[in-house]
Parts: sequence; structure tokens; C-alpha cells
Amino acid sequence: DIIGAIFGQTEGLLSPEMNLNELQRISKVGRIEVRSKSTTNTTTGHAIIQMSTDIDTCSLISAAVEGIDKVGPFDCKFSLVAIDDVRAAKRDDIVKRAKEIKRRWKTKAISEGDTMLKDGH
Repeated sequence: DIIGAIFGQTEGLLSPEMNLNELQRISKVGRIEVRSKSTTNTTTGHAIIQMSTDIDTCSLISAAVEGIDKVGPFDCKFSLVAIDDVRAAKRDDIVKRAKEIKRRWKTKAISEGDTMLKDGH
């Protein structure tokens, strides 16, 4: 019901190129993950929407999702908790690893060269 509400209630609010179905079709939006926990009268949880769009599109879709007020027959409220740039974090990990590789290779290359020079004399 929650995922249906996200797709159903955001459809047609924004331009056709920002339709979640269309963005998913062209791989700009990944799977929508919902983690929920129900008690007697309420359900709380998190909806994670993985996107590879620009920040403008991401913020517009976030605002549209926050506008959802019903899941099935029940009132609901969505609020944005965070926008994480996963690509930036991944890029940082790649740069960090590249520096490690370079440092190890440089150390190995220097020691091999040093050995070659010593063996040559």
C-alpha cells in the first residue's frame, strides 16, 4: 500500500519526465524500499528512494512524496529525513583506495629500484 501510494499520489503532479514510473523505466530511480513497524493503532517507518538525478529533480520528487496524505484508507504523513549523495561517498572511497594503491606501488617500486641499484654495484 505504501509504495502504491507513493506512485499513485505523485503521478501527474510534476512534468511527465519526473513521473516515478518513467524515471524507474530509464533507471533514474531504483527500487523503493519501505521498512515499516506496526503497533496497535499506528504504523511508522522509512521509505528509501534511490535516485540518480540532479538535486533539483530529487528535491521536487521529495516534496511531492511529502505531499502524500493517505495510504489506503488511512491518513499518513511523509517527511524527508535526509538526502545522501551516495555517488560522492563512493567517489571518496575510490580516491582513498587509489591513494593506498599508489602508496603501496610507489613503495614497492622504490624498493625494487633500490635493490637493482645495489645489486648493480
